[in-house]
Amino acid sequence: MSDSHLSNITARSNRIGGIDVSGGPDDNHDNAIEHNVAAGNGCFGIRLTYGHSTRLVRNRVEDSGFLGGIALVLSDHNIVRSNAVSGSADEGIFLLDSANNRIDHNSLTRRNGVGIRLLQSTDNHITKNTFLENGSAVVLDIAADDNEVTGNDSLRDGDGIVVLGANRNTIIDNHVADTLGVPEFPAESGFGVAIDGGDENLVSDNTLDGTHLDGIGIIAIDPNTTGPAVGNIVRKNRITSSGQNGVIVYDSATESLLTRNTVSGAAHDGIAVHNAATKLTKNIANHNADLGINAVFGVTDGGGNKASANGNPLQCTNVLCR
Repeated sequence: MSDSHLSNITARSNRIGGIDVSGGPDDNHDNAIEHNVAAGNGCFGIRLTYGHSTRLVRNRVEDSGFLGGIALVLSDHNIVRSNAVSGSADEGIFLLDSANNRIDHNSLTRRNGVGIRLLQSTDNHITKNTFLENGSAVVLDIAADDNEVTGNDSLRDGDGIVVLGANRNTIIDNHVADTLGVPEFPAESGFGVAIDGGDENLVSDNTLDGTHLDGIGIIAIDPNTTGPAVGNIVRKNRITSSGQNGVIVYDSATESLLTRNTVSGAAHDGIAVHNAATKLTKNIANHNADLGINAVFGVTDGGGNKASANGNPLQCTNVLCR
């Protein structure tokens, strides 16, 4: 199906899906799916398969089943904009094997699942979406490489933005506040931004406030599944009132760079580094409950780090702080 316009349709309480636009690799393009309502459908609200250059705009998707609200499969160069997705059993918006799509200005609200999840999907732009009370706001899953996550707002989600074995993504200028943690894993969730496996990701210029766990965490829990965590950069983030550490680099993450971050009000350390293959440069850590910077012996001190008024009078370990 090509050059079609689907609008003002109400698809409600179907056993499988609400609106399904599918075709072969070359015959499903330049469609518009706009101003529709898909509610209470058993598997998905709206699905696009082998879709190219299609607009999905201003649809309302509610209470979808296990395949989520809006799904793009094997689809590229599409626009998913200004949709309201709520109450899905799983993902609000899900991309599988899809590239060069723009996902912007959507509202994703629910209690369970993930707001936007990418799996094996590359070069997508996730921009200026709002998330409220999802299991996680954004998850870049295995082989979701070279994506941009910019300018999004997350409030009271279980986790903010999570990278699981994905590489070279940019996570820039997002605002994550008051993460709640995932009820099934309360001691292991509630990050503002978490990189679990994946190399050369950039986390920059984000504002993270009131996270249940750490503001930013870099780890490789299971390198056999997600790969190692090598060469990730955490730069110019503003982190306040974290429930644990402001920034933490676990011993399984190597060659991380932490530079120009500002951390205050953490319930433990401002910055905690457990892997010596880490460089710290020009970070500021003030008014945290324990140390400003707690680094293991052997880290690279790039200079210019500052720490004051932290609970531990040492202020910093294994880096020089002014």
